[in-house]
Amino acid sequence: MALSAAEKETLLALRRGWTLKSHRYLNGRKEYRLHPLGRGEAKTVARETVDRLRERTLIESNKKFPAATYLLTERGKKVAERVAGQLGDALEDGGPLTSSGWE
Repeated sequence: MALSAAEKETLLALRRGWTLKSHRYLNGRKEYRLHPLGRGEAKTVARETVDRLRERTLIESNKKFPAATYLLTERGKKVAERVAGQLGDALEDGGPLTSSGWE
């Protein structure tokens, strides 16, 4: 499975505990943003990146309005681990965190 750099970056951020959300506005505009654990600035993610990850069943939505959260699927977790291994992206504590910081 060939992933783009943006897809890999998004999967690795989710693996590290970042939260991917879709923000909907009253005027119909929709933005995707990665929010870090704790403090820090959110990063915008292109719609195409999110669409491809969803099409490949690597992420899924909790379908909440107005800000749905996207989570790694079991398949997405495996792919993220493989990408991390290829890039040498080891977590300090040896495992991924959930958004609350606990397994």
